[in-house]
Amino acid sequence: MSTLRRYLDILKLAQKPSWEEFSKYSRLVVIGMALLGVIAFIVKIIMTLATLPLLG
Repeated sequence: MSTLRRYLDILKLAQKPSWEEFSKYSRLVVIGMALLGVIAFIVKIIMTLATLPLLG
């Protein structure tokens, strides 16, 4: 069986999510992105403060 045929079979099984399921996953994605942004911001502040004494 070809790979393309297997992909098409999987797509046939897929169904549209309900509004409740869609909104739940959307909230989880937004929370995850926000959490990742906060972590990146904290790392940026720490790295800036760590290199500040070297600059001046």
